[in-house]
Amino acid sequence: MKSHARVVVIGGGVVGCSVLFHLARAGWTDIVLVERHELTSGSTWHAAGGMHTINGDPNVAKLQKYTISLYKEIEELSGQATGVHLTGGVFLAATEARMDWLRNMVAKGRYLGIELEEISPREAAALMPLIDPGQFVGAIHNKEDGHLDPSGVTHAYAKAARKLGAAIERFTKVEDIVRRPDGMWRVITNKGEVVAEHVVNAGGLWAREVGRMVGLELPVLAMEHMYLITEDMPEVAAWNKKTCTEIMHAVDFDGELYLRQERGGMLMGTYEKAGKPWSERVTHGTSATNCLSPISTASRRRWKWGSGISRRSRTPASSRSSTARSPSRPMAIRSSVRCVDCRASGQPAASWRGSARAAVSAWPSRTG
Repeated sequence: MKSHARVVVIGGGVVGCSVLFHLARAGWTDIVLVERHELTSGSTWHAAGGMHTINGDPNVAKLQKYTISLYKEIEELSGQATGVHLTGGVFLAATEARMDWLRNMVAKGRYLGIELEEISPREAAALMPLIDPGQFVGAIHNKEDGHLDPSGVTHAYAKAARKLGAAIERFTKVEDIVRRPDGMWRVITNKGEVVAEHVVNAGGLWAREVGRMVGLELPVLAMEHMYLITEDMPEVAAWNKKTCTEIMHAVDFDGELYLRQERGGMLMGTYEKAGKPWSERVTHGTSATNCLSPISTASRRRWKWGSGISRRSRTPASSRSSTARSPSRPMAIRSSVRCVDCRASGQPAASWRGSARAAVSAWPSRTG
């Protein structure tokens, strides 16, 4: 491992590897990234992978647009696929107040070079077949929406950075950071130490702990967040066959959920109102009701859910779920979905049977 570097980046997720790549591309090649385990082993490995250019902060929206355009470059430089799917997306409004906010996004998009189009609920339903247009007052269409492989993107950044001269040290845990009298930093790891001019904290879930090493209390708190993946759906297969395209993304702000296609089914993420702070020391129970909380009836009505929970299968056939670390509200779809905490212990989410309040019912034609 290097004993001296101009910059030490702490954290081998997508943010740390992106910082390393951009520094290397700017000519700062005397740099090293240290990761306590394998690359992407923090929150990156189980991120939902959605990408879009709409954001309440125009600077963030512009950054997101730049990032989407960057993926082709890092693929070509690294030879690593990023798994980009530009499906397009619809952003839905269930109230006039929300629609005014979306119109504001369209206006901001004009001067940011982001193409957004206001559309009617019926036009949105024609683009995204799982929408019940009667539950919405309007929507906007974004052609640059899509999803990607978070792990692939991270490794593409890492490989591109290495090609430009940067170094990466995996399985290297930072144990302390000490300021020297000359202003340099001693980054002390389990494999020795590196003296650096600059230190970048890209610790993600552990950024607060890294900050404390230098006396900073960062206002960063990781929150548990669930996303769920259905089993294969005939509606998805029919749409794919008819249009030769994936079902596009959808965000229902008022229903507090987002959806995208995942293989032959759908991935669905939610936004909790009372999320729990995450800790790797917390042990979860194996009951699905320990992991998931109810959602409102109003949220269910906005989508074409069926009217009951499947009671046929106690063991999921082909679905999974994962935990991302951001504030959101958990939701269940049917008994064919596993909670990640149950899955980790090898236990199916069998307790969903009869738990009508804790689960959203099946997709249309998937009830029974």
